[in-house]
Amino acid sequence: MNPSHTWGLVAAAVLGSAAGVAIAPSRARTELRRRATRNIATLKNRYDQWLASPRIDASLATDRLKAALGAHPQLSRRRVWVDAHGATILLHGVVENDEEWRFVDRLARAASPDGSVRNLLQVRRAPTAG
Repeated sequence: MNPSHTWGLVAAAVLGSAAGVAIAPSRARTELRRRATRNIATLKNRYDQWLASPRIDASLATDRLKAALGAHPQLSRRRVWVDAHGATILLHGVVENDEEWRFVDRLARAASPDGSVRNLLQVRRAPTAG
């Protein structure tokens, strides 16, 4: 959520609360005022927490992961694509076995800003000569 969305939510909460207080019966106005004040304070606290949380650019994390995969002797020959959606790293492609799948997953989780990874890798074992 970017700051313009946050301010839009705050504005909607304030305007909705003001309209509710204005049209409410007189005995309900006090309760509405109390709830509106508490809700606005909660929204402000959540926004402050969001601003204070550390952020690493997802593109930086995906660049590091791509470099690590390119340096690996086996994985550099695999069809693995790395992308990011928000802070979540997305993995696409094909690997040869479960060990490679787990290795790529661990690398991605280590590179991810908040550890969120969507691993869509497929394991396709090479056909064995029989």
